Amino acid sequence: MSTLEKLRAKFFERPCRTDLDIRDVRCFLESYGFIERKRDSGSSHIIFGHATGTIVCVAVVAGKNVKACYIRECVKAVIEWKEGSNR
Repeated sequence: MSTLEKLRAKFFERPCRTDLDIRDVRCFLESYGFIERKRDSGSSHIIFGHATGTIVCVAVVAGKNVKACYIRECVKAVIEWKEGSNR
């Protein structure tokens, strides 16, 4: 199992993981084609967008892990994107 496959598996685990940081989120979303949009200065939120129009917003606190609710939002966005691309 590759490192990327292991990371993807962590995101789809239930109950939701709480040990993932923004680097993990960035890697996970970028592996599905999401692109990080430029942040406004001073913003604590990072927005990722996909060419299909799917958007994910993740709050970031320096030195802390990403909250489970944002991990669920990332997974939900990927699932919606996959379902839309299968049509």
